[in-house]
Amino acid sequence: MELIITIISAVAAVVAAVYAVRNDKAHIRKCIRQKQEKINKLETQKFIRYHDKFGAGSVSPEQDKIDKLNQEIKDLEDRL
Repeated sequence: MELIITIISAVAAVVAAVYAVRNDKAHIRKCIRQKQEKINKLETQKFIRYHDKFGAGSVSPEQDKIDKLNQEIKDLEDRL
């Protein structure tokens, strides 16, 4: 019985540690930086690939990804 309680408490401690690290401000800032780097790469890719071929009403697949990443950045900033 004590072994089961020890295992459960060890698992709970690991889950708590992972949760604490994920909500750490430094980790959130790191995630934001990584997403901003992805956005920069996508914008470069979009510029090289299309070079103003998309008109005012058209949206490239890269722009959809950029918009999604921007929304994720806003959500992370709210967690700060």
